[in-house]
Amino acid sequence: MTFNELMELSEEEFINYDFKREVFDLRNLIYDEKNPIANIILYKGNIYGSQSDCDRLPLTLEIYKRLWGNQFEFWNTKQTDFVEANGETMNSFVTPYKAFYKETYDLSNPIFKDYAKLTHKVGNFIPVYAIAIKNNKNWFSPFNSKRYKSTYDYWDLTLNHIKVILNDFMNSNDSIEIFLENTMNNNTFKYKKYIIESAKRILSFKTWPNFVEKNFLQSF
Repeated sequence: MTFNELMELSEEEFINYDFKREVFDLRNLIYDEKNPIANIILYKGNIYGSQSDCDRLPLTLEIYKRLWGNQFEFWNTKQTDFVEANGETMNSFVTPYKAFYKETYDLSNPIFKDYAKLTHKVGNFIPVYAIAIKNNKNWFSPFNSKRYKSTYDYWDLTLNHIKVILNDFMNSNDSIEIFLENTMNNNTFKYKKYIIESAKRILSFKTWPNFVEKNFLQSF
C-alpha cells in the first residue's frame, strides 16, 4: 500500500490497518483474517533486515515524517544522530504471550487474539533513537538493543525511566550539555544504561509533558 492509498482509507480503517499485511505482501505470504495469532507467528519468522519490520517500513517512516515533522528532522542532525531506519513497536506480542502460554498452554485465548490484531497498528509505533555505524549504511539502536534487560520489553517501564530523567533535567535548570556532563561524571546508577546512552535525544524534548505531547502518549 502506498502512503496516498493509506490516506484514502477512512479514519477507522486507518486506525485498524494491520501493517503486517505489508510484510505479508512483500514475502508472498497468506494473511489469515480469522487467525491473528498465526499471522503474528508467521510474521515473526519472516523479518529480514530493517526494511521488512512493520515499525520501520518505508510506509511507516513516511508516517513518522508526517506526524513528527520538524522534530523528526531535528533527530537527523549530528546533535542526536537519529537514523531514519529505526522505529519501535511499543507493546510487543511475544514477551507477554510466552509468559501466558507457559502458565496456561492456551493458544486460543480471545484476549490474545485481540492483542495480536492490535500489535502492529499505527497507534503502537514510535520512532526511536539509533546511531549509524561509521563507513557503513548499517545502524543499530543502543536504546532498543539494551532496553530489554531493564524492561523485558514493557513500554510502561520504558516510559517511567524516560520520565525520571526528564523530570530531573527540568528541575536542574542546566543545559543539556551540562546535565549530560554531570550525569556522566557522577557515574549515576539512578538512570538505566540505555537511557544514559540515548539521553541526548530524550533530553531534546526538554520536559516530560512535552515528550508525552510530541509522541502522542496522552493515554499513558
